[in-house]
Amino acid sequence: MARFIFKLPDIGEGIAEAEIVAWHVKLGDRVEEDQQLADMMTDKATVEMPVAGKPQKFDITELVYKACYTLVPPTVAALQDLIATYDPEFQAQMRGNILLGGGGSMIRGLGIAIEEALGEYGGGKVTTDEEPQFAGANGALKFALGMPEEYWKEFRSARSAAG
Repeated sequence: MARFIFKLPDIGEGIAEAEIVAWHVKLGDRVEEDQQLADMMTDKATVEMPVAGKPQKFDITELVYKACYTLVPPTVAALQDLIATYDPEFQAQMRGNILLGGGGSMIRGLGIAIEEALGEYGGGKVTTDEEPQFAGANGALKFALGMPEEYWKEFRSARSAAG
């Protein structure tokens, strides 16, 4: 296999190198802004375990990578089930405003994998929350702020009637 040096942009967290594990474009393809070009794997996951009484290091990166990606299909299915309960006119907007929080936001690359899988449903945009404990509230607020004014009026009148 040929090896090429690619100057990796600063992606933070002290990551100095990465391995390209899949390409999403071919030579000559037109590339759009923010289009994913490749899947990259960073930071090796290693564990140390005794073998015949001697500590040995094992690279479990691929196992962890595959385990994390098993989360994608059920997550996308759940998102689609939820989004399908809303008016069709809002479904594309909802897919374009997905906020990944909690433990999922700490799995590097999971948001990108979910975006790719949403492609078969018309695409989507996943934002990974840097403060996972507030992700639900931030996501709900972000979506609510984009709702049409007539929905806010309906909400206010329903709230007044209940109150």
